[in-house]
Amino acid sequence: MLLYFTVSGINDNINFAKLEILGNRLLSPLTQVLILDKPLTYEQVSKFKVDD
Repeated sequence: MLLYFTVSGINDNINFAKLEILGNRLLSPLTQVLILDKPLTYEQVSKFKVDD
C-alpha cells in the first residue's frame, strides 16, 4: 500500500513538471511580444511559434 502511494506521488510530480514545461513553451513567445516597444501586425505575431 505504501509503495502505491509513493509511486502515485512521483507520477503526480512528473505530470506537474510536464505541464510546467508546456506552460513555459507557451509563455516564451508571449514574453517576447511584451518586451517589444511598438505594436505588432498580425503577420508579425503569426510568425511566433511554440515548440512542440
